[in-house]
Amino acid sequence: MGGGPLNLGDALAVTNKWLGAKMLIIRPEQMDQMARGIFIGKLDAAFSRDVPGFAELDKDDRTEFLKQSILAAESKGFKTEQGIASYSLAVWWLGLDFECSSEVLKALLESDYPEVRKAHAMNEWVQAAIGNPDNIATADKKLKQALAVTGAWGK
Repeated sequence: MGGGPLNLGDALAVTNKWLGAKMLIIRPEQMDQMARGIFIGKLDAAFSRDVPGFAELDKDDRTEFLKQSILAAESKGFKTEQGIASYSLAVWWLGLDFECSSEVLKALLESDYPEVRKAHAMNEWVQAAIGNPDNIATADKKLKQALAVTGAWGK
C-alpha cells in the first residue's frame, strides 16, 4: 500500500437508479490508500514539529522514512496510529534494526501480547536505551518491569 495520490480514475461512476444521480464509488483499496496518505501526513506534521532534525530532511526523504517505519511497525503487529507512531519514533532514534540489539525486545515484538502492552514495554525499553545506549541490560529490565505492571491489560 503506497501513500501516493489517490487515483480517482479507477473509481466507478454509476447512476443511482432511484435518484437518477451519478455517484462515485471508491474501492476499498483506494480508501486504504487515502487513509494511509492522511496518516503519513499526520505523522510528518507531528514529527516535523516535535522531533529534532526531522523537519530538516527533504519532504520526499521524510515520507520515505515514514513509509518504511510504518511497514516495519505493521510487520511487528502494530495496527493503531499510536503503536505505529511509537515504533516509528524508536526507528528514528535507534535505527531500523533497533530490536536486534536485544533478544528480550525482539521476543516482545514477535509476541502476541496486546498492542498496548507491546507499545508500552517497547517505549520503556527505548527510553532506557536512549538514556544509556551502552547498557542494554538496563533497557531489558525496564521492558520486563513494564510487562509485569501491565499484566491486567491482557495476554
